[in-house]
Amino acid sequence: METRRPGRPRSETADQAIIDATLQVVSEVGYEAASLELIAQRAGVGTATIYRRFKRKSGLVAAALAKSAEALRPPTTGAMRSDLAELMRELWAGWEKRPVARVLAAVALSEPELLQIGWQVLAGPHQEVVAAVAREGIARGELREDLDVEVLVDLLCAIPSWLGLMRPDAEFTPELALRFADTILRGAASPLRTRKE
Repeated sequence: METRRPGRPRSETADQAIIDATLQVVSEVGYEAASLELIAQRAGVGTATIYRRFKRKSGLVAAALAKSAEALRPPTTGAMRSDLAELMRELWAGWEKRPVARVLAAVALSEPELLQIGWQVLAGPHQEVVAAVAREGIARGELREDLDVEVLVDLLCAIPSWLGLMRPDAEFTPELALRFADTILRGAASPLRTRKE
């Protein structure tokens, strides 16, 4: 959230109303059409109340995205195939629960602040969880010792993101997640593991 200007004490109720209204309006009409006036009207506050908190719309939307971010839950299945499938399902669920993320992804390149915040609160933490799961798979002998973890992380995170952006009406079923996991494991699985299976 941007540095606050001197003035009257802030209302936490108004803060939350503004954040909620921002997520709703951007999800409904898109980033470009989401004016501060429209957001203020939805939040039940004056436009000046928003301007006292944020200098630009991008700062407001970035703050709303940060507030709405949820941690990615590490899978606990104990098997790499189902772990990868569960991770992709969790990532996909994030797109479903936060349609605003799809909108912001589309405009992030033209708004560097949004791109930076998106990495800090969404992509970065999510990739750390996926990387930890991959390293566990290597330690268990399910993945190759020479596996490029960074590439695997990018690939696995890109699948739900691509579907969320380009095929938002698609259904990411458990069966589809396992198909993706099987395809990834054909290249990432330990040779010893492959021979056993």
